[in-house]
Parts: sequence; C-alpha cells; structure tokens
Amino acid sequence: MNHELNKNDSQLLEVNLLNQLKLAKRVNLFDIKLRVVPLVQYVLDKAKENTSYCPKKVKVKIIHDPAPNAFALGRQTLCITDGLLLLSDDMILGILAHEIGHLSYGHTVIQLLIGGGNIFISGCLLLIKISYWIFSAIMGLFAICSRSGVMGIITAVFAGISTALSWLWVKFCMLFLMWSMRQNEYLADEFAYKIGFGLELATVLDQHISDVPHDGFLSAIYSTHPCNDDRVAALQNLGVPYSRY
Repeated sequence: MNHELNKNDSQLLEVNLLNQLKLAKRVNLFDIKLRVVPLVQYVLDKAKENTSYCPKKVKVKIIHDPAPNAFALGRQTLCITDGLLLLSDDMILGILAHEIGHLSYGHTVIQLLIGGGNIFISGCLLLIKISYWIFSAIMGLFAICSRSGVMGIITAVFAGISTALSWLWVKFCMLFLMWSMRQNEYLADEFAYKIGFGLELATVLDQHISDVPHDGFLSAIYSTHPCNDDRVAALQNLGVPYSRY
C-alpha cells in the first residue's frame, strides 16, 4: 500500500493532532471500564518492571469509531475505539502496550509541536504571499507609469521566490512528519516487545488491524504509518516467535 502523504493529508493530520482531545470522551459505561482498565493497569505494571520512563498512570478515553484501534495523546491519555473492544484481551494488550510506548517516549507531544509549528510557519508564508500581492500591485502601477520592464522582472523574481519557499516548506514538513511518525511506530512496537507483548502485537497487526482505515478521522493519521507487514517483520527480527502459518 502506498503511504505517501499528500498536502491534503498533511493538513488534515495537523487538524486531527490538534483536535483529537475534543473527539475523545471519558469512559462512563461500567462494562467498558471493567474490561479496559484492568488491561491498561496490567500493561503499565509490566512496563514499570522493565523500563524506568513509562507514565505513572494513564487516563482512558473512548472514540466512537468501528475500526479496532487506539492512539495516545499527550503524556498520560490513551484513547480506544469502540471496535477495539470486539477483540480478545490478548489482542487488546498488544495494542495497549504499543500505545503506552508512545506515551512513554512522548511521541504525541512532539507531533503536536511539529503540527503547531507547521501551522505557524504556514501562516508566515501566507503573510509573504499577501505581501507579494501588495508588492505586485504597487510594481504594476510603477510599470504602467514608467513603462519600464525592470519592474516586471522584479515582480516576477519576487513571485518565484515566495512560491518556491511555500513549496519547499510544505514538502519539508510533509516528509519530516511522515519520517518521524514512521520511526515512532517502530520504537513503540519495540517497547511493546521489551515489556513482553511482542507476540500479541504482531498477531493483532497481522490479523485484525488494517494498514489504513478506509474512512473516519483515523484515516489521515494512519496513512503515515509503516505497512503492517514491515512492522511484523521488524518484530520477528527482534525475536518475536510469530508465524502466520
């Protein structure tokens, strides 16, 4: 599957990274708490036994999405989807271990900073474009009055520079964010392996989790992830005894 991040995906990803907290709701249903909270605590206990940098506690929130998935927010928030609850406890443990890895490494905080920085710089580039429009109008009036081709050349050069800066910045942000998020996925997978949930994670990646959700708010986020075959292969290289057959 092609995981190239286009401009629209990048913009949607930035919006999602900054607005996920609004979509995530507190878990109120007792049966969901009874199912999920002990699993989260079990993974946390295993993490504390094997690492020194995991969060002390985790808040669990829920997203109403049929795709079985979970994602981390900030440093202590873990969001699960409705679809995740349809999986077995072992499969859920594998996904939770991966997401707690993101929390432990602070990946989502870094992504929020990158997204916020991209929006700020994009705003600056917009100001440059507005300045170019004003500059073009002024130069156009001078060119009409003086009948000089020099003003046209200056305007064209300024337009080319502003367009090139905008294009280069968008490309740089897309490539850097995509590379960063892919590397973070492998690090979180390795974290799950280190605390004892590598086999569960490999199984759920290979059998239950699609590479990219077909629709919904998660589609833009997961379009940046490595394909599941590569992630499973990396886990196997670490020593996970998983086999599809």
